[in-house]
Parts: sequence; structure tokens; C-alpha cells
Amino acid sequence: MPTDLYTEKKQRLKYVASDFVAVSVAFLFFNLYRYETLPEIYVGTQGFKNYLGQSVLIYEQASVPFFSLALFWLSGYYNRPLNKSRLQELITTFFSVLCLAFMIFVMLLSGDGQESKIFEPLSIIIIFLIFFTFVYFGRLMITSVSIRHFRKNRIPANILIVGCSEKAVSTARQMQQSDSFREYNVEGFIRIPGENNKLGNMTEKVWEIDDLEVLCSGKKIGLVVISPEKRNETAVVRIIERLLEKNLSVKIASDTFSVVTAGISMNDIMANPYIGLTTPRMNDFSRNLKLSFDYLISMLLLVILSPLLLLSMLIIRITSPGPAVFRQERIGKNNRPFIMYKLRSMKTDAENDKPLLSSENDRRITRFGRTLRKYHIDEIPQFWNVLKGDMSIVGPRPERKYYIDKIKKEAPYYCLLSQVKPGITSWGMVKYGYASDVSQMIERSRYDLIYLNNMSISVDLKIMIYTVRAILTGTGK
Repeated sequence: MPTDLYTEKKQRLKYVASDFVAVSVAFLFFNLYRYETLPEIYVGTQGFKNYLGQSVLIYEQASVPFFSLALFWLSGYYNRPLNKSRLQELITTFFSVLCLAFMIFVMLLSGDGQESKIFEPLSIIIIFLIFFTFVYFGRLMITSVSIRHFRKNRIPANILIVGCSEKAVSTARQMQQSDSFREYNVEGFIRIPGENNKLGNMTEKVWEIDDLEVLCSGKKIGLVVISPEKRNETAVVRIIERLLEKNLSVKIASDTFSVVTAGISMNDIMANPYIGLTTPRMNDFSRNLKLSFDYLISMLLLVILSPLLLLSMLIIRITSPGPAVFRQERIGKNNRPFIMYKLRSMKTDAENDKPLLSSENDRRITRFGRTLRKYHIDEIPQFWNVLKGDMSIVGPRPERKYYIDKIKKEAPYYCLLSQVKPGITSWGMVKYGYASDVSQMIERSRYDLIYLNNMSISVDLKIMIYTVRAILTGTGK
């Protein structure tokens, strides 16, 4: 394929390599600025070359480019390397380099005996201009070359349209005429039950919903666009549920489904009138920041709480026969099963025939188990699930497939929660608490759906604060 050089992975590597070289060269010019600015007592009298040979500067020259790459990753610049907007690239580069310049000024220049210049704007501006010039020039060159390439050689992508009405035909036409870097090939249309067929003589391209899985694998479908004639939330949710399991890119018309489209973002508006269901509601920076918080907080808490964890495990083994850690399969992001870990708070024979939810006065809970559940100590091992990538600290609570199937029969929208990683705590847990039957699980899931459409770092922090308060007051059960 002629566009192999412009695959996402290779394009990302180009940006990373360009940034690394740009920051390395910019740092040499920054050191020239330091050399010319600092008094002779700090730089010596043996010239710029000998000044650069100092061990401290060699260490800085080697470490700053890697630190910069971490900062640029956090900004979200590398998340979506293809089809970049020049304006968005300019804005992202401006703010990330400004942050880098401020950090360099405070952490490096302040240690050079320039304390008096900490509040001098000119120095920060000069540092910013040096780094911004090199970093943005490299990025702009790569982006401009790739845009010219994509205009001549668009990446082919096979798509399916869900719907066979006039609206579906219009959707297919819009996708084929799109000025995107992808060349969309409509491989067929999926019939929605009860919808009128307006495809005329293209009946050979009309498929039933039961053919969805075969079509996606056989025709190498990369994108599915849901475009029904009428607003039918139940039918659309059923289709979405099947699509989310296939790890495909799924888009939906903005006027189709209120629960989904409530989370529309500016990126969706600027791109086209179809909203991505398989893309996160958070922007790239918030998404990366959330991931960083997940790993850092989990590692920190596992270390701090390790004495409590080990003591609890010892008490469990002494007071109740069986293992201290309870393992159970739960359903995670994209409906993928994973093993979730908890401290065992029930008797080993708590479930013999079928899954059972716990209740407030459940006799299966051990005496020490009630203490574990009251203060949520039994949840500590789940920080290991976060480090493994199965869970997040904040997100919809993971459930067993047995209960998910029951919930979706009464609340089809529940499948939308599988778009994100499940969490140790959630908005549903904070506002509703534990559920002892399926109807309560459905009620709690409504709060998690609200979270899904309002995901942000501030919301996560709010949920964590409420969770800590619940732990300290012992309101668990």
C-alpha cells in the first residue's frame, strides 16, 4: 500500500524524532543565551566550548529532551498523529512549549545565580522563542508534507452504513465526497428493522443485522456509520452493543441518539456531523493526565497501604479458611473480560449454584469482612488492576457478564459504559452506593452514564474526594 509510510505509528515516530532533535538543538542555543547572560563568575573565562563541557550541562543536555517528550506526550500531541489541523498544532505547541520554557527558567536559570531574574518576563520570552522556533518548525514541516501526500494519496478505508433509507444514502454520499485524508469505500448497508429500503437497485449491498460480524471480518471494515431514518434509541443501542465488541471505529449522526450525542465535543463539530462513539469524551491532554494520575496514585497507594494490606490478608487467613485474595472475572473496556482482585470478605462457599449480589445483612460476609467492606479496605488490591491497565481509579464499576446480560435486557444503553475502563470508584458508587439487585444496578448505571458524558479531571477529583469521605466515615457496606 503506498500509504504505509504514513501509518499512525510511523507518523508518530516522525514527530517524536523531530521534537527530540529540535529540543536538543534549542537547548544548545539556550546554553549560549545562558553563557552570554551570566556573569563571568558563573561561566568562567575559558570560552563557550569549555562552558558546555561542564558535567552539569552535559547532564542537562541529555535529560531535557526526554523530559520534553514526556511533557509533549502529556499535552496529547502524539495521540492522533494523522490528519492534524495546523491551527490545533499551533495552539498545542504554543502552550506545551510555554510550559517547558517556564520550567526550564525556574529549574535551571534560577540555579545559575539568577534569582533576581525569576520574575523578569524577558528571559522567559527569549527561552520560549528559542524552543518554539525549533519545535514548531519541525512539526510544521512534517504536517505540511503529510497533508500534501494525503491530498494526492488518500488512505482507503472500507465502511458500512447502518440504515438503508434516504438518509443512509445521503450519508454514504457525504462520506465518499469527504475531504478527509481517507478515501471511504462503502461496502454495504445494514438494514434496520422496520425501516423502508430506499436503495433502489443496490439490493446486493443490503445486509441484515445478523450478517454484521461476517461482513466486518470478511470485507475488512474499518469504520461503521450509524445513520437511521428515524430516531429509534432502542434499535440503535442494540446495534451499538454489537459493534463495540468488534473494536471498530463507530460514528453516529449527531441527531440520532440523545444519550450518546450529549457528550459532543469541539473536535467532533470541527470534523464532520458524525460523532465518534469509540473515541474518549475527554480531550487528549485530560486523557493522558488521567492515565498518569492512575499509575502514579496507584503505585503510591500500594506502597503506603502495603502494611494495612498485608495485615488484613493475615487476619483473613487466621479468621476464615480460604485464600486472602478473591479473584473474579469482570467485564472491562470493549467488553473484554479480566480478572479483578479483592480482599476476600465472604465465606469461600458464598456462591455455589449461581452469582449472587451481596445485601446489607448478608450472612455470607465474615465478621472481619464487614470491617473490610465498611472502610473499602477490600478494594485495595484493585490498584494492581489499574497498574495492569484493566481498570482506572475512576470509572463505571465493572460487573459480571451474568448481571450485564440481565441489565441490558431492561436498560440497553448500559452497553455504552464499555467505552471506557471500569473504575475502583465511580459517580454511581458515590451517588447511589452498592446495589443488591438488578433494578438497583440499573438505577446506579444512570449516574455512570452521566459521568460518561461529562468526563473530566475535575469530575474525577470530585468523585475521589467524595470516595475518601465515604472511606473515613465508614459508609460502605
